[in-house]
Amino acid sequence: MYRFDDDRHGLTMFFIVDCLTTILIEERGTVDMLWIRGARLFLPGGKWAYGDIAIEGGHIRRVVQAQDGENGKLSLPGRTALDQTIDARGRTLVPGFVDMHVHLREPGGTYKETIEAGTLAAARGGFTAVAMMPNTSPVLDQPGIVRTLMDRAEQVARVRTYVVAAMTRGLEGQELTDMTALHDLGVVGFTDDGRGVQRSDVVLAAMRTARALGSIIMTHNEEEALSAGGVIRKGTVQEALGIKGMEEMFEALPLSRDVLLAKMSGVRYHALHLSTRASLSVLAFGRSLGVDLSAEVTPHHLVLSEEDLLAVDKEKLPNWKMNPPLAPESERRALVDALRSGLIDMIATDHAPHSEAEKRQGLSRAPFGIVGLETAFPLLYTKLVLPGYVPLDTVLWALAVFPRRRFHLPGGVLAEGAVADLTLIDPKLKQTVHPETFASLGRNTPFAGWELQGYPVLTIVRGNIVYRHSSLS
Repeated sequence: MYRFDDDRHGLTMFFIVDCLTTILIEERGTVDMLWIRGARLFLPGGKWAYGDIAIEGGHIRRVVQAQDGENGKLSLPGRTALDQTIDARGRTLVPGFVDMHVHLREPGGTYKETIEAGTLAAARGGFTAVAMMPNTSPVLDQPGIVRTLMDRAEQVARVRTYVVAAMTRGLEGQELTDMTALHDLGVVGFTDDGRGVQRSDVVLAAMRTARALGSIIMTHNEEEALSAGGVIRKGTVQEALGIKGMEEMFEALPLSRDVLLAKMSGVRYHALHLSTRASLSVLAFGRSLGVDLSAEVTPHHLVLSEEDLLAVDKEKLPNWKMNPPLAPESERRALVDALRSGLIDMIATDHAPHSEAEKRQGLSRAPFGIVGLETAFPLLYTKLVLPGYVPLDTVLWALAVFPRRRFHLPGGVLAEGAVADLTLIDPKLKQTVHPETFASLGRNTPFAGWELQGYPVLTIVRGNIVYRHSSLS
């Protein structure tokens, strides 16, 4: 029997769901028993089986594999019928996805995104938990601001919503925040994401504090002296587009420093959105030193390369602008290899909504960032899993299992007693990406018009259905 702490740090959040759309069907309240029948199940240890599960009280009550009973039919003591049955034949049931790197833009940027809209987008994408980055206005650098945001999330978020607090005041990279007070509130880590901290002494002090607290440091690796004013990496594509470029080592150089400082301090360390071959070499070196480190990659860095920019219409190029920028094709393949080998162990979207007006300013002036919550899994499934580049198990591990283990979050297994945070995928469902139908307020995606396959059709958080696709009976 697996047992999990469903109220880590006292962050109990109950989400009220409403609204109906043609694609999205959300249901109010919690039924006494929910039966999901006939699915292909991703079980602990990477085992696959067909069967049924029963959910009650926010947890998985029973897991019955098909060979254990007639057609996998559940037989529950004292129950003659179930409140609700979902026919999941032909679909795949997995632990709900976790995205440890999203920008929900509250407070201060609600014209770009809100907690409610962003977490609704997360639910559509099969994510049952997200972690908010602190580069908001005001910055999430003080206990009062963080507490207010947590209260806000408790009221309106559609999925579990965690907070990553700022490492330095105002994200200025000079003075540490009150990390102890923020940790006591229940933040899941510390970062100055959006900027790289340039001072080594500040990073080391933050790491030592986080080590004492039992927390984790998450760094955006960018040497600003090498990246300032750049839009993409320096090279032939940058020259063809006539824009300013970033030096090749803008990311690997600060990553090298932080890996060594993590070794000195003994902190748990997580590298955000790695994008270069040189960074992979640094990551491997850190592992060889025994550093307690993990690293994430985004779906767009796994699928897109800078060469793709040459075929994009000029007015659409701002939706291909992200930080870190896309790498050459050979380095994209290296990122895929690193995911497949386990060198990179997490996938995160870096969901970064912007307004259409901001993205219409042209490639050089438009802000960095794209949205990703609603396209992440079908993009990975279509472009990596179906062609055989990366096994489905590896993608699920990086999206659903390892993030929970690394950040000590509940769930992550289909097992009796586990929290019922689950995602049902239809591996045959194909849809064309239409940004105007996104739940997110952001429309800034490079994948508009792409036909993708393997969409989530049901998302369950604490036993509650928070998203149900209209194709699901």
